[in-house]
Amino acid sequence: MTTARAVVCVALFITVGLLLTPTAGGFLSIDSTSSVADGNETATENASMGQELSTFMQSNDANTAQRIDAGMFDAAYDNADAEERADLVGERTNSYATQLEALEAEYDELGEHRDNMHPTAYDARMTRLAVQLSTLEQSLNETETRAQEIGLNTTALTEIRANASALNRPDVAEHTPGVGGMTVADGSSEHRQTTPNTVGHTDVTHEPPETD
Repeated sequence: MTTARAVVCVALFITVGLLLTPTAGGFLSIDSTSSVADGNETATENASMGQELSTFMQSNDANTAQRIDAGMFDAAYDNADAEERADLVGERTNSYATQLEALEAEYDELGEHRDNMHPTAYDARMTRLAVQLSTLEQSLNETETRAQEIGLNTTALTEIRANASALNRPDVAEHTPGVGGMTVADGSSEHRQTTPNTVGHTDVTHEPPETD
């Protein structure tokens, strides 16, 4: 009896072992597949987080630079006399023309090299361009108000703003985080280059005050 029981036990042990072996392999296969899926999901989440962080940093840097620049101009303007204020507006108008020319060049470069760029790098640079373009429009509006207050001709500022609006194409506007894009008055998205008389030294002229 003892020998028979031993044989039966060994047979059962072998049978159970054979039955469990495929199941164990199945479990290993499932665990491996799950690990790969989890790894891919984590990589995607990390890439998305990296892109959002890069976009935020580019937007924040551009906004901070604009606030500092605007604050310095306001301080200088408030402490200047009428003639000095006219000079400040003229210098700032020239600066806007230079800034827009640089943004146009950046847009052209991104369009030319987009296929060879990493999507995160492209989105980051486009976001910075979009934010800089938006803040340029804000600054143009503020400077135009200043110019009108002291009777200066604002034609150059108007031309620069029109060209900035033309640069704000859909692919630029969609990269502006939380800021409405500039629009062209006729609804078009034509990309116009800065006209020669708005680049370099722009003459700001006094308009004679209206008389009753």
